[in-house]
Amino acid sequence: MMLIGAIITTLSFSACTDQEDIEISYGSTLNVSAAHMFDTFQAVQTHDFDLSKFPEWEVELTSYVYDASGNLVDEVSQRSNSLTTSLNHDLKLLPGKYKSISIARFGKQEGGDLSFYWLIKNPTNLSTLMIEEAEEAFMQFTFETLGVSIKEITIDNQSQNINVEIPPVTGLLEVFLWAEDMTGFGKNGYSEMSPYCKEINIWAPNLKQQIKFVDGVISYDYGVQNNEYRIAHFSPKNRYYNNQIPNEYNYRALLPIQDRDFYWDITFDNGKGSQFGLNDFQESDYTTKLNIESGKQYVLDLLFDGKYLFAQEHIPDEDMTKRKERLLQELNAVAFHQIMDRHFDTFIGLSKSAIEGTFGVGYLSGNSLYYFDYNTYVSALVFGLDGSSNTVKTVSLLFQNLTADFKTSMINYLTNRFTVFEKGTDQHTKAYINANSLENATIGITWNLDDSVLTYVKLK
Repeated sequence: MMLIGAIITTLSFSACTDQEDIEISYGSTLNVSAAHMFDTFQAVQTHDFDLSKFPEWEVELTSYVYDASGNLVDEVSQRSNSLTTSLNHDLKLLPGKYKSISIARFGKQEGGDLSFYWLIKNPTNLSTLMIEEAEEAFMQFTFETLGVSIKEITIDNQSQNINVEIPPVTGLLEVFLWAEDMTGFGKNGYSEMSPYCKEINIWAPNLKQQIKFVDGVISYDYGVQNNEYRIAHFSPKNRYYNNQIPNEYNYRALLPIQDRDFYWDITFDNGKGSQFGLNDFQESDYTTKLNIESGKQYVLDLLFDGKYLFAQEHIPDEDMTKRKERLLQELNAVAFHQIMDRHFDTFIGLSKSAIEGTFGVGYLSGNSLYYFDYNTYVSALVFGLDGSSNTVKTVSLLFQNLTADFKTSMINYLTNRFTVFEKGTDQHTKAYINANSLENATIGITWNLDDSVLTYVKLK
């Protein structure tokens, strides 16, 4: 067993009896393990937490022992390529109260030495001890995980075994990019955007990077960092042209922080973003907020075709495919209601100025007022104007990238809001009217299933 650092093997005190010095010492054994540090987490693939599958990685177990004044009186460190290997150290301490700080961190072999994600600084006194993320560290890996344990130790005149099981102080964040074809317009299973998307980054506005020990209790601090902290980086274009599977994932370990949200940005080849209703470089809105806690697991799911990033706590009994399907349904439901809650039939008969007061200035061609790239799902919103009154007589929505769930939601919406017009309904077109009978109807509605076009027409 290799011991690193200054190891104080024996401390003693003397008493004067009959002019003789009598040396007194009491021995105890410190047993430190990190074998269960990943027990509260669930791996995407079974080997993700198995250190033995990654020969370039090692775990380092370190214990510092401080006296009642916070001074370092003993330290020991050990490295291993197995999480089940424990650190066992004989303590030779005077009677009294002590505090041990045990740390489990991972290092990767680089140039004959280990490169650590977490750095241990100023351990000579408990008040100055700090654990800090390495500057510009960015591993996207399970072994960013950090474990810390604080143990109160009382040394008396009896030998004892002092057992320490190091828990994680970091929470674990899974990050998924779902870049598979979810619309049917992609190629070879990839999103239609993949061949043109140079990179995607996911960011957190701020994160905590330091652990300190204030009055012997763990405290988390921000440290010195950029305002924006990169969580993940992906390149769909590279994966497309290298024939790699479209979906990918990674992990990030985060110190506890409250109300943390995230956002993402996307970069396309020059001039290609407009094909998908985006700029060549564009940032997203922020996600819902998460409270990151030690030992808990969280998930970021970026549905590429949906252009949406979900943030949520991990659900242990839900596999990733079921989670993706659930999120896709949620995204479609939100998108559907954002579009259809406008109730476009209510715009029939309004003036051009009223339309532009609601939707902004459109592109006028003949008697049609166009709004192109209205949103992700509507490639064009078109208001047909009456030539004499300049009021709306038709409204057309040209949809794109629709899933079967979205189309089903459309039929349900129209059926619940209007009356089915059986004469105009077949396997290709669903027809509706805004009254119980054609004689009383003022608006006719058709939903073209083949072309994904919804049309409202003024009847009278």
